[in-house]
Amino acid sequence: MQIRLTDRSLRVMKLASQEARGLGHRYIGSEHLLLGLLKEGHGVGAVTLKNLGINLRKVRFEVGKIASCGPGKPAMEKPRQKRRVRRLVGYAISESTRRGHHYVGTEHLLLGLLREPHGGALHVLVRLGSRSEEIRSEVLALLGQKGCRQELRSIHGAEW
Repeated sequence: MQIRLTDRSLRVMKLASQEARGLGHRYIGSEHLLLGLLKEGHGVGAVTLKNLGINLRKVRFEVGKIASCGPGKPAMEKPRQKRRVRRLVGYAISESTRRGHHYVGTEHLLLGLLREPHGGALHVLVRLGSRSEEIRSEVLALLGQKGCRQELRSIHGAEW
């Protein structure tokens, strides 16, 4: 079974790179992926965060406080992914597989972020008053609703 990143997840990765560059960082960390999830704005990951009162402005502010920034201008070179981000994608694949999905969506990226205990993203989320369990529960609730809607749609037709 081959698992692929969805278009939204690929967009999150691209947005994370843009966020890192815009902050003058020479690396892409989990905190940049968190920014990418929020900036993407429509996937289950972004909806989960929004439902919990976490927004792009707040996260950017916190990332600026914890991450060492460059001299105030964007880095000239393309930021490198930290090993932690590659591990995070592995966690996301594991989360997807555990749920029997054949794709890695934004929800899996967010769940993967929660499994990285020393990552900047989790640090930011905690500083904003969120707990891993709360975020995980919201993701699973949204996935349950999405699954129920898809099931009802297949039973009752597309208008559902």
